[in-house]
Amino acid sequence: MKQLLTLFILCFVAMNIQAQLSNGLVAHYPFSGDATDAIGTVDGTVSNATLTTDRFGTANSAYSFTSTGSNRSFIDFGNNFNG
Repeated sequence: MKQLLTLFILCFVAMNIQAQLSNGLVAHYPFSGDATDAIGTVDGTVSNATLTTDRFGTANSAYSFTSTGSNRSFIDFGNNFNG
């Protein structure tokens, strides 16, 4: 019984642990409708990619990158990641 209680407590604590992304973060792209940087440093420009539904069923929260021939799909962040 003690082992089961310990396992339950460890699982509960592990579920509530989250990483802190703000320390040393250069950019954060949630892809929630566009390629805008959530912290405001470097916005991207989407080329030849379309917004689609993500794996959880949320509309406009994922990109579909389809490339044929010389038309490449990409998100251009420019030369803003120096350092």
